[in-house]
Amino acid sequence: QVGEEVNLVGSGPIRYMYNPSLAGDSNCYSSSTPNQEVHAAAGPGNHWFYLLAQGSAGGSGQPSSPTCNGSSVSGVGIQNAIKIMYNTSLLKTSSSSYLNYRKWTLQAAKNLFPGSCTQFNSVKAAWNAVNVPAQSGEATC
Repeated sequence: QVGEEVNLVGSGPIRYMYNPSLAGDSNCYSSSTPNQEVHAAAGPGNHWFYLLAQGSAGGSGQPSSPTCNGSSVSGVGIQNAIKIMYNTSLLKTSSSSYLNYRKWTLQAAKNLFPGSCTQFNSVKAAWNAVNVPAQSGEATC
């Protein structure tokens, strides 16, 4: 949860990373996502990051997270998820989009963990789970 103690609008947290729809934002990417207000459009990205870090089953006091495709996602832990996002920012160009972030995060995972496909596969599974489709030219492992 984000902003659970601030309670800006009098109705609890302003974001639920594990289930953005609880705050009225979409859990899943669609063709209309890029046209949404920037905070609402962040829903699929917030959901993706939670799935990558924690996984869909939750655990360790964290809630389970529904996926848009009914899949199960294994999390890589918050530290590895942050490393992947930081290294993604080093690959980022001015043409940001969920479609490009999918490519960049896969490349970052491959670069960070060259001897293992575990983290790469979790990045890919998390994007699939929020309906961001595979892109031509994305890395493979």
